[in-house]
Amino acid sequence: MFFSLEPKADRKNLYDREKELEQLEKFLDHGRIAVVTGVRRIGKTSIVRTFLNDKEKDEVFHILIDCRTFVVSSTAFDKDGFYRALISSIEDLFENKFSKILKSISKVKTPLIEVDIESEPDRRRSVTTILSNVNKMLEKSNRKLIIALDEAQVLRLDGTGGISFLNLLAHIYDFLTNVKVILTGSEVGVLHDLLRLSDVKAPLFGRHVDEVAVQRFSAEDSLNFLVLGSKQAALNPDVEKFRKVVDVLDGLVGYLTLYGFTLLQTGDYDRAFAETLEIAEKMVESELNELFRKSPNYRIVLEAVAHRMDTYSKIRKYFLMNSISINDTTLPKLIKSLVKYSYLEERIENGSKRYVIPDPIVERIMLK
Repeated sequence: MFFSLEPKADRKNLYDREKELEQLEKFLDHGRIAVVTGVRRIGKTSIVRTFLNDKEKDEVFHILIDCRTFVVSSTAFDKDGFYRALISSIEDLFENKFSKILKSISKVKTPLIEVDIESEPDRRRSVTTILSNVNKMLEKSNRKLIIALDEAQVLRLDGTGGISFLNLLAHIYDFLTNVKVILTGSEVGVLHDLLRLSDVKAPLFGRHVDEVAVQRFSAEDSLNFLVLGSKQAALNPDVEKFRKVVDVLDGLVGYLTLYGFTLLQTGDYDRAFAETLEIAEKMVESELNELFRKSPNYRIVLEAVAHRMDTYSKIRKYFLMNSISINDTTLPKLIKSLVKYSYLEERIENGSKRYVIPDPIVERIMLK
């Protein structure tokens, strides 16, 4: 059903997204690494999960890891735990087919990555070595393995700025032709910073990375999503009420799905909309509180943009109107960070750069 809250894994439950799935298909045929980007709650995970499950029918192996589960704090990432999980996922996936190869690996040293396995403290297994052996078997059977890492931008918190992970990606790119990697990221600029594709000294410099940029639904698609989802659930769709919902929720499928789910629970269009807004605001407020702990000035910038003071000079004026001092060194950094975190987007209109808040609920909160 379109209105189920969990990330979709079956094409029949995924509305549209044919373009994105086609892009991933081309990546699988010709690419090495792909990034799937888009603002929060736009449906990236559903697209990737659906693609992976479709490919399973074609005997393409896959591993999906949510990198957020290894975030220890806003500045720390459990790197060893992540690589243990990666190794464990590979072992579980190939337990029957490749068990002899995996069990034969012991005391392997590599300049890239080594991970202690707690169950075997006297042995070290290398992620790169395990993947190299898996790649050999995949070559013989003419099959592929996709490693999908959700919200991969948090890998930058691993204590090396993500360098150890980039070394692994570069190794996969250069040597493991039957292993593909998909990364998703809601903080689009932060994910790009992690990959450092234009940095001549970075491991991935000079390598091509496919990008699938997920866009919000148009007003027409948003309306159609709600109408079809209602029919799936044997509800009689009220198109006019749906139009009002779409006007506010602005094509972000996560919010539209939440509304549809709440509508199924309540059976009341207006009550469902009110409850959706209440739930969404609480969810987003929690995220914003984490952001504002980094700097309370992020709040002021977002407030300014929400009130349509949306150019650099107007944002600076908003600080002065609120008797808050800000200098011309700090303010550009604040704005740049908010763009990287995907709380702001840059747009050029009439030759002038202005900023918008891509999430309607964030803007709604800032206007209160």
